[in-house]
Amino acid sequence: MSAGASLWLSPRLLVFGTEFIRQLGAVLWATFTILGVIAIRNSDVASHRRWMARSYAFAHIGITFLFLSAIRKLSGMPLEYGYPWSSI
Repeated sequence: MSAGASLWLSPRLLVFGTEFIRQLGAVLWATFTILGVIAIRNSDVASHRRWMARSYAFAHIGITFLFLSAIRKLSGMPLEYGYPWSSI
């Protein structure tokens, strides 16, 4: 659900060319989650754990971006420097 929201929002957040990074992250996050679900439905627990670990990592990319964005705002860093820094 959140990956779909990210795909819908990314073209609307045209800030310094980072929409491609957001779209790629959303597609990979959804793909890893779907592959994890398929693996567990096939009773492949080891593969499920690997795919879900990747999905978990991509879920935290968004959380990390929000945290770094808050630091940028609190530090008074201009958007043209801080946005690309926090989206890496």
